[in-house]
Amino acid sequence: MNATIPMRWLFLTLALLPFTAQFLAAAEKPQSQKAEYTLQIPIKDAAIVRDGIIGEAVGKPNRGKIGLNEVTVTAPGYGVRRLRFWLKAGEKAVIEANLARIHDPIDPEWKSLDRIIPSAKLSKVPSVCSWYQEKTNDTAICRRKTWLEDVAFSEPTPYAVDDMRALATSKKLTGYRELVNRSTESTPELEAQVEEMFRLFPSNASVFQLNAAIALQRGDCPRVHTIFVDAQQVLPNPYPLLLYKALCFEIQGQTEAATMLIQETIKNNKAPAPYLTYHLGRMQLKKSPDTAITLANSCLKSFRFDLSCQELGLMAGRLTQKVFKVQRFNLEEGTFKIFRNLEEGLPKGLAEALFFSVIPLINSYPHSLEFYLFLAWIDSVQKVGGGLDYYARKMQVGGILASGGLDMAIETLEKQNLSYLLPAVYRARLRSDPQDPNIWLRLIRAYSKAGQCPEVIQTIKEGEGILPRYNTQLLQMQASCYVEMNRLDDALDAYLKVLTAQPKVWSTYYNLGSTYDRLKKRKEALENYKTALQYNPPAETRDNINARILELQQPAKKP
Repeated sequence: MNATIPMRWLFLTLALLPFTAQFLAAAEKPQSQKAEYTLQIPIKDAAIVRDGIIGEAVGKPNRGKIGLNEVTVTAPGYGVRRLRFWLKAGEKAVIEANLARIHDPIDPEWKSLDRIIPSAKLSKVPSVCSWYQEKTNDTAICRRKTWLEDVAFSEPTPYAVDDMRALATSKKLTGYRELVNRSTESTPELEAQVEEMFRLFPSNASVFQLNAAIALQRGDCPRVHTIFVDAQQVLPNPYPLLLYKALCFEIQGQTEAATMLIQETIKNNKAPAPYLTYHLGRMQLKKSPDTAITLANSCLKSFRFDLSCQELGLMAGRLTQKVFKVQRFNLEEGTFKIFRNLEEGLPKGLAEALFFSVIPLINSYPHSLEFYLFLAWIDSVQKVGGGLDYYARKMQVGGILASGGLDMAIETLEKQNLSYLLPAVYRARLRSDPQDPNIWLRLIRAYSKAGQCPEVIQTIKEGEGILPRYNTQLLQMQASCYVEMNRLDDALDAYLKVLTAQPKVWSTYYNLGSTYDRLKKRKEALENYKTALQYNPPAETRDNINARILELQQPAKKP
C-alpha cells in the first residue's frame, strides 16, 4: 500500500493549521477568562426565569458573561424582576438581591421596541423654551436650553419620606444620598452602584425612580422599560416610572405614544401629579396651545402654586393671546424656620433629623431653590459625598421663593466659609438682575472658593462691561486661576494690573516674582522678590522669599 500523502491533502492540511490552533486555544482558554455568579435571595422558592419558564433555584453557581449580565428572577407570590450586574474575568461573584410581593398581578411584558439614544445626542435636544423664545421673542418666562433641563425642571423628587426612612433603617441612607448627588454623572461605576441598590430594595419607589432617571439621562430606554415593568407589579403608585417611560417614547420620536400613556393615567386620577400634566402640556404646546392652557388650568386647580404648570399656562397664554393669571407666592415663613433650625441644629450633630425636616418641603415645593440649597448645606456639614452637581442642576431650573430667608442663608454660608455652595443661587439672582456687579463678584468668589477655575475665567468674561476693571480681589482670583491653569502670560498680565491698583503691598510683588520665576525670567523674579521684602511680609513668607532669592542668585544650571 502506497503511504504517500497526495499533494492536495498536504495543501489542505497546511491551510487548516491556523484554524486548528485557534480551536485548541479556545478549548484551553484559561479559567481567568470566565466568570461566575451566585444569586442570593432571602425568599423561599426564589428561582431564575429563562425564556419565560421558571428554572433552577437561586443559590447555585451559574456561568456569567464578562461585563453586563441581565437575569430575570421571581418566586411564588412575588413580582418578576430583571436584575443587572457586571462581572470581571475570573470573578466568582455573590449577587445579593430581594423580591417584593405582587401589588398588581399583571403579566410582565419585558420585550419592547425601545432603543438606546447616544447620551451626546440626547444632551443636544433643545428645550421647549428655545422653541417658545424663537416663536414669541419672550425670554422672561422660560430660559432653559436643553430637553434634559426640561426633565429636571418637572420630575418627581427622589426623596419620598417613607422610602428615606426605610433606607435609614437599613443604614443605606447616606449611600443613597451620595448616589443622588452623583446622578448627573454618566459613568459605569455609578450605573453599577445604583443597580446594586435597586437589587436590594425591591419596593422602594425612590430607588426605582433614581435608577430610571439615570437610565434616561444616559439614553438607556430599554432599561427604563424594564424598571417600569418591574414597578407596575409591585409599587402602589408607579406614576413616576410611567413618566420616564413616556419621556423615552417622546425622545425616540413617538410623541403620540407618550401623550396617550400620560393621558390615560391623568384620566384615571382625580389629582394627577403636576409633572405628568406639565410634560403632557409641553408635548402639546406646539400643536395645540389651547389644549396646553386647559391642562395648565386643570393642574393649578389642585396645585395652585406649582411653578411648572404656571409656566405652561403662561407660555400657552402668550401663544393663544389669552390672559393667563398665576398666583404668586413666597415661602418666607417656612424658609426662615428651616434656616434657623439648620443654623442651630447642624453644629449640634442633628444633620439627619434636619434632612428629614427639609425633604417634606422639597416634595411639596419641588421648584424651591432655597430648599435644595439647605439640603446641600446639610450634606456639606454631614460630609455626604457625591459633589454638588445635582443640587446645582435643580437650583438652576428652580425659582427663588423666599428672598429674605435666602439672603440670611447666603450671609450665614459665606460667614461659615461655605460659599462654594452658592454659585447656582447667584446664577438665579443674575437671571432677574443681570446688571448687579456685586452679584457677579460674589458668583466669581464662590467659584474661586470651590476651586472651579475654568468657571472663574468664563464668568469674568461673561461679566465684562459690568464688573469693575481694576478690582484687586477680582484680579487676584483671575490671576490665581491663570496660574492654576498654567496660563502664565495671562497670570502676569493680571498681576501687573493688581500692581497698578495696589503698588505698596508685599503680596503684589511676591505674586509677580513667583510668576516670573515660573516663566524662567530670573532677573525680573529677583527684582520683585526683593521689592516684596521691603513691604514687611509675614515671617514665614519672608524666609521662603529669602531662600528663593539665594537660589536665583546662584549661576543658572546648564540644561
